[in-house]
Amino acid sequence: GEEEGVTLVPCHLHPKSRGVVELASADPAVPPLIDPRYLSDEADLDAWVEILTAANLLVAQEPLRSLVTGVTAPHPADLGLGDAYPEYDAMSPLDFYQLPKARLARYWKATVQHFGMTLYHPVGTCKMGPPSDPLAVVDASLRVRGVAGLRVADASVMPKLPSANTNAPTIMIGEKAAAMIRRDRVGEEAAASSSL
Repeated sequence: GEEEGVTLVPCHLHPKSRGVVELASADPAVPPLIDPRYLSDEADLDAWVEILTAANLLVAQEPLRSLVTGVTAPHPADLGLGDAYPEYDAMSPLDFYQLPKARLARYWKATVQHFGMTLYHPVGTCKMGPPSDPLAVVDASLRVRGVAGLRVADASVMPKLPSANTNAPTIMIGEKAAAMIRRDRVGEEAAASSSL
């Protein structure tokens, strides 16, 4: 029969690791080279230790603990940790997860490295910023620097990942771009008619 269950999906909202998107060729038909460089900054792994510790403390508290009948958890040996955690087989996963954070840090880092995944909300590949920022591709009006008549109006202009789903901010960026384009077009038409 069907059983009820719960899944925790912890998220690290502000990772320090930064990926790169590079041109593979001068030919625009050739796909770019994309390297997300997940977990390349050690601070992200340290943050995951905190995140997973907090998530498991939550599950270990009542009223959740008495409702938990099983936990799907990777065995340390499956994470390449050999016999680093001999107590794992003698404990329930919930009890194992209550070991001191310092003791579990290596386990949590290995778990994230093996099972971590993206939430598919990449941003920042065409970062918006001031002229003084060498990584900024677009200005505050979403115009691509050095390319006349081209704007970018999607999540790629966000300098940093927001602490939420990217859908609403991306819609707002598109709406703002449309308003700026309309404003500029009206201004251009007014200037053209006044010069007649």
